[in-house]
Amino acid sequence: MNISKSGKEYILNNNQDKFIDSFKKRYPYKKLRIDGKDWYYLDTCKKNSPILVLLHGGFSNAYFYFHQIPEFEKEYRVLAPTIPQGVNKLEEIVESIRKLILKINKQSSPVILLGISFGGIISQIFLHKYPKMINSIILSHTGTPQYWKQKRFSIMKNIYLMLPYSIIKILAKKLAIKKEEISTSKWIAANSQYFTELAENYLTKELFLSRIQAILDFKNYELNSNLIKEWKGNVLILASEDDRLIDQISLLKLYYKDANIHIFPKGKGGHHTNLYFPEEYNKIVKIFLEEKNLKKTKKV
Repeated sequence: MNISKSGKEYILNNNQDKFIDSFKKRYPYKKLRIDGKDWYYLDTCKKNSPILVLLHGGFSNAYFYFHQIPEFEKEYRVLAPTIPQGVNKLEEIVESIRKLILKINKQSSPVILLGISFGGIISQIFLHKYPKMINSIILSHTGTPQYWKQKRFSIMKNIYLMLPYSIIKILAKKLAIKKEEISTSKWIAANSQYFTELAENYLTKELFLSRIQAILDFKNYELNSNLIKEWKGNVLILASEDDRLIDQISLLKLYYKDANIHIFPKGKGGHHTNLYFPEEYNKIVKIFLEEKNLKKTKKV
């Protein structure tokens, strides 16, 4: 397995289990101490380019975007932070990401947020607190804070408090998606390696619970339709027909009335289209960014 240095394409052979290792060697973590906690992040260090900030899902990390980073680094400076264990308040998450962006954005380059699922909520809350920092926002397979007000998340927390860590690891390995949603993907082996490593080497019971606590913190936030209306940036909403969050599209439309919307058909990865069908996913994001001329846009 090797990845072309130019980032133009992935060169595959029969060793997809080595794909994650190859990616990590090419993109090692950097570290920044923020408010007493170590934040690890990936940074392609492309200076004088718009900054594309990738915010991961609730129970994953920055390597969740191993299909996106090589593609988007050609035109953008890609920044992908991993939320540390023990950070379970949205206020702290947003503030720390803001400080990380300010640390690297010395040229005041345009900033684009792309958040999937949990990361999509973080993106929306960030936009509400710091709209002048953001030029565009991409909300992928996510919903509004109202979705996470459901009682089932509190029940989940109580259940996981009682579960042994070995059971949590088994559940994490099954985190991917239903077989019918990925049956035609050529990335099954590489993605399986990612989820396995995530469960074995990254996801602890403490981290799992801190993420659930952060999800429960969503209930303290409401979207401000007036602020969104006044904001001059661009919005892309992505979803899949067979994603559990597809019913959130109608609510997102109410707030982001001028958003571009793309819905992937059934069988395109469900909640994880970016992992199982990255070529199609990346193409839609690139079209949006190019149409909005974000390679040349100045800060809003």
